[in-house]
Amino acid sequence: MTVIRVNETGFENEKCVLELAEEQFTELLIALGDMKGRVRKGEPVPDTEVKQRVSAVQRAMDHVFSERKRLDEVQRKRAGIVHEFAIDFDAARDEIGRRLARLRAASSAGDVPE
Repeated sequence: MTVIRVNETGFENEKCVLELAEEQFTELLIALGDMKGRVRKGEPVPDTEVKQRVSAVQRAMDHVFSERKRLDEVQRKRAGIVHEFAIDFDAARDEIGRRLARLRAASSAGDVPE
């Protein structure tokens, strides 16, 4: 059983929720596999039970995918990724510094170079 842990970012909690959803999905798949085995053995399985199991698996699968999507979004936000690309703040800071240095050098030269 997964224990939900929360830290200041909530990120750990997101991972735990995904793990819980995956565990639930796995358990439902095992139950569906057991039912399949009963059918192969010729045991009667009511249609309502089959529909309930299949529906539960579909809901669990949707839940896993939505939690995975949420976790990916949290990871992208923490990595500074905006609109599918990451902003490299270090490179931007370096470029700004270079441009400021060129402006300072140009202003002390007395004339702006072409």
